[in-house]
Formats: sequence, C-alpha cells, structure tokens
Amino acid sequence: ADVLDQPICGGGDYEDGGLEGAVQCEGCCGMYVTGLCEGRAQLDSGKFHNHCDECPDFGECIGDYRTSHCMDCGKHWFSGLSAFACTNCGGGRGNGPKTKPIDQLPPPPLSAFDGVIEGAADQIRENMASMNPLQRILAGALLPEAAEAASSLPPELQRQVRENPVSA
Repeated sequence: ADVLDQPICGGGDYEDGGLEGAVQCEGCCGMYVTGLCEGRAQLDSGKFHNHCDECPDFGECIGDYRTSHCMDCGKHWFSGLSAFACTNCGGGRGNGPKTKPIDQLPPPPLSAFDGVIEGAADQIRENMASMNPLQRILAGALLPEAAEAASSLPPELQRQVRENPVSA
C-alpha cells in the first residue's frame, strides 16, 4: 500500500492489527507510517497516528487518536472517546462552550469529600491477616494508629519522617 493512501487516523483498527496501515508484515500485523509531516517518520500501531485535517494547509500531526480539533477555538485537546469539552475553551463541536475550561471552574466544596470513609480502618484491620507483608506495611500506614505511633517518635525522627518518609 502507498503511505499516502493510509488513513489519517489509525485509531479505528490498531487493536485489530493495523489492517489499513501502509506497512503490512505477512502473517503478522500492519503498521502506520506517522510523523512524515514533521520530518520524523516512524512506524506506529495506529493508536498514535492521528493527523488533523481540520487545520489549514496539509494539517498537523496530533498523535493519540482520541485527540480532536476544536471547532470553536481551533486548538487541539484530548477529547477522549466520549467527547469531553475542549480544555482550552469549553466547546469543541462548533456549538460554543458546553462548560467553562477546567482552569476557570471553582474548586469543589469541602463537603464534596472529606477524605473519611466510614469503617475503612476496621476493614483494613480485618483483612490484615490475608495480606502479604508489603500489603500489610502499606495498609498499616493508613491506620490511625500509625499516625499516633509517628507522633510518639522523638522530634528529630518526626522531622526525618516528614522530610523523607521513604528512608526513615
């Protein structure tokens, strides 16, 4: 197949072996040639072969097949498979903003999640016996007793634990 005849986006078949990729290995899989427009040609399964044909002239490589061209602001963003709103302007499909860009949204109220899950410490204690040693160490560090034990350390050791918890 001719490299210029391969699809501009390979995301549709990368899990099926790159059937439409320009390079086909007999009995193996297909690969897309990507990055040509940037002078950095390389083989790709198709997942990261995505060329925006909405951009002027020849277009622009935009990588991941879930990246899209915003019809409202003209920039690219990770739209995912469910068409998230554009992170640059809040729009995406040319109909104006669906929402404000994330950096313009207020933080969630403190009541949204206070970090406490009722009964979690008891569940951890109940399951400790079935955990491997590393899991027990990690889970034990989450328990309130661990905080109490750390607070009973001499001030110098408390400082070391705070500043370098891995080696203390």
